[in-house]
Amino acid sequence: GYISFDDLAGANGWVIEGVHHLKSISQALINDETIHLYSDLPLDLSLPEQVIYHDVLPQELPGQPAVVVSEKTTAQWGSSNSPCTILRPKNIYVGIGCRKGVSAKTIIDTVSETFASCSLSLHSLAALASIPLKQDEPGLIAAAKQLRVPITWIDVRQINQHAEDICKPSELVKRVTGAPAVSEPAAKLACKEPVMLVTKKKAGGVTLSIARDIGVSISMPSAAPATCGWLRVVGIGPGGLENLSIKALQTLKSSDLIIGFQSYIRQLEQMMDLSDKTVMPSPMTREIHRCQQAIAKAKEGFKVSLISGGDPGVYGMSGPLLELLASEEAGIDVAVI
Repeated sequence: GYISFDDLAGANGWVIEGVHHLKSISQALINDETIHLYSDLPLDLSLPEQVIYHDVLPQELPGQPAVVVSEKTTAQWGSSNSPCTILRPKNIYVGIGCRKGVSAKTIIDTVSETFASCSLSLHSLAALASIPLKQDEPGLIAAAKQLRVPITWIDVRQINQHAEDICKPSELVKRVTGAPAVSEPAAKLACKEPVMLVTKKKAGGVTLSIARDIGVSISMPSAAPATCGWLRVVGIGPGGLENLSIKALQTLKSSDLIIGFQSYIRQLEQMMDLSDKTVMPSPMTREIHRCQQAIAKAKEGFKVSLISGGDPGVYGMSGPLLELLASEEAGIDVAVI
């Protein structure tokens, strides 16, 4: 099958860096060119043959299209002459202990500086973690809001149950909070399988610990079951493969059947190889017929692309198709690309 890296990122809430390279990477997939996928997180993916999977991150990228899944920042990745897209997994948790009244700016500056010194991307920050005693601390609440992450509140009793695992316990912290430490156990307990990157750092009234979650769960992009058909209305743009969207390319490639106005079919045949597809062209004024064909074939279990010139929602095929679907119980997976 074919993998859609933008869908993989979307299914997991990952930030995409180098998103402008995704179209080139998708075109490489369509053209059966080699693509390198690097990740030191386990990825249980069904990959096309031309995608070479590496479970170790590279120091330098090869002279071929590449996708990197990592929280690490490496300058050499961005200097590659070949297309490179980086997907940032949400797998870094920051435990926070702070003095009463500390500002959001101080917390954010401490987090940012520590991430930079550890070559970590802030895009991989999954959550802050602290104890319920800090739930009314305005600086901490504001910092999480500005960093656009939630706060995981770790119960003091849970921390005390793991007191023997704390590297740097403090009697003073124990007297004030009821726990021998805050930031270190909070970071650990926020993770499924923590690996400590920063045990404890103090700066400006903030105590910070960083954990990497190697047990982070990865969601696969949702897809219709193999035995079920689907129907996609696909806009093919003004012409030329470079003007097709990433999802349009992936959808057309994974289709069994392509239905459309005969001129658009000819245009598409000049853009990509359709030799492994069933193609059903029809003349002008047959729009309703094409929609009926597409619905019928999708019900039969085919993966159908109903193509439209330009944008499918503007003077395109989505309007008549959706009107027909509204009048019957089709029971098929339909989307406009």
